[in-house]
Amino acid sequence: MKRIVLYMLLMSCISTVAHAQGYIDQTKEKARKKLEKSRAHNAGVNILIEETDSTLSYLVRDKAVQNLDILLFFDNKNRCYKERKVLTCDSCYQKFLNNMLADKYYRWTKINDSTYYARFPYRIILDTRLAGEYTLELKRSDMPGNEYRKTVRQGL
Repeated sequence: MKRIVLYMLLMSCISTVAHAQGYIDQTKEKARKKLEKSRAHNAGVNILIEETDSTLSYLVRDKAVQNLDILLFFDNKNRCYKERKVLTCDSCYQKFLNNMLADKYYRWTKINDSTYYARFPYRIILDTRLAGEYTLELKRSDMPGNEYRKTVRQGL
């Protein structure tokens, strides 16, 4: 029973920040406010928010739930160009990935075993083959529009 309660608490944390694309192209200030709101929503869980010149980190560190790291990277215009999510369990990772891919708004297209592209206007790439076993990375594409569209069409 205790495991179920802990699992539900972790899922609550994850669902609050689960919108994968929630930070891409946002300013650091806006992203920080969203992270602070999420931390306030999960007041019973130990959540750290750390900041450097080019990053924001949302770190769930609590004995009651699995660890979760959300790392946001910002360009020189202070806009988020990359999100990295690091989870510590396979079931959490799969649930997170499935929730992201199920989002019909972005119409994810599978390009290969580990890469997905969002539909054109969003130009977001989801990469699942990173060094960490349970790591997902979303990044803004720097490809020209025509090349991005062509890649998505080839994936269909």
